[in-house]
Amino acid sequence: MIHGRLPVASVELGAPTRPAPACHGTALGDQSRACQRCLFGDSERFGRALRGAFEHPLECGAIYLVIVFRGGRGMRSRTRTVLSSSASVVFVAAITAGYLPSSSAGTNDCAKVIVAAGDMNRLSETEATGRLARQMDPDIVATVGDQQYPDGTLAQYVAQYDTTAWGQMKHKTKSVPGHHEYYTPDAKGYFAYFDKPSYYAYEIGCGWRGYALNSLVGIAEQVDWLRRDLAAHPGVRVVVAWADPRYSSGTRHGGDASVQPFLDAFAGREGIVLNGHEHHYERFAARDQLRQFVVGTGGSASYPFGTPVAGSQRRITGEPGVLNLNVRSGGAYSWMFVNKAGQVLDDGGV
Repeated sequence: MIHGRLPVASVELGAPTRPAPACHGTALGDQSRACQRCLFGDSERFGRALRGAFEHPLECGAIYLVIVFRGGRGMRSRTRTVLSSSASVVFVAAITAGYLPSSSAGTNDCAKVIVAAGDMNRLSETEATGRLARQMDPDIVATVGDQQYPDGTLAQYVAQYDTTAWGQMKHKTKSVPGHHEYYTPDAKGYFAYFDKPSYYAYEIGCGWRGYALNSLVGIAEQVDWLRRDLAAHPGVRVVVAWADPRYSSGTRHGGDASVQPFLDAFAGREGIVLNGHEHHYERFAARDQLRQFVVGTGGSASYPFGTPVAGSQRRITGEPGVLNLNVRSGGAYSWMFVNKAGQVLDDGGV
């Protein structure tokens, strides 16, 4: 199972330890010795200390966040392992490391899990990505448009989307409408099913606030509202979702300059922007403190890429899956894109 909330352990070491060798995408049939060797590499001392730090035995198929103290500094090492559909095979992601301020290390700070995807254009894939998202036990489900093909009618929503794990998480879903929802006049099927306004804000917690916007209609009206709402909530970090990406390396639709006013409204805010419309995954470097993800991966996720646009850091197509975000107090966050087979294809954090 993929765990949405990361157990945290603190390990005191007197000498530096080397990160374990990268095992990303490697199938390990031996869940004991081989898995431990991948997790802890050549440092047996690190392995023994880490195993002793958790209250419960480590599992090869679990996800852990480890803080390793070195004097006044903390080294964050995200050890991520994900079980595949076969119980005898483990896909192990590489251990990555980066330095954290000492004030962050070793504290049980507030954290929330958000899973995101959109463009559920094929029912079998939508069922698979929905099951994956549900396994992550998210606090919030962010769907980024085109949740129901072909026309987003209420009857289609009830007969298809609602029967999947995505539908079972409707009570925690923060949705936005996409183009296919508007194939039904005024997106009436979408609004009847989700019972949400055209755009809205919501509390995530841990110093983060969510915004669900509509990139199909009324952008100027939303920007006026956004500016007022942001002024009433100074200092919060944001997770923002709308359907059409401002930037995209995709060749089917590409970037859409008409949504630039949304980004202008968030000038000076730290956070994350989630988009869909292009059926693939793309991650960008942060622009003006906002990092954009395109996650049109809830269905077939098969759209091609062209020449990478400025700021594009990771591009994946042909891999239905979901984005797992872990947002924490103080503005820290991490991300992990997992395909329907349970493989971590992209991860990182700040």
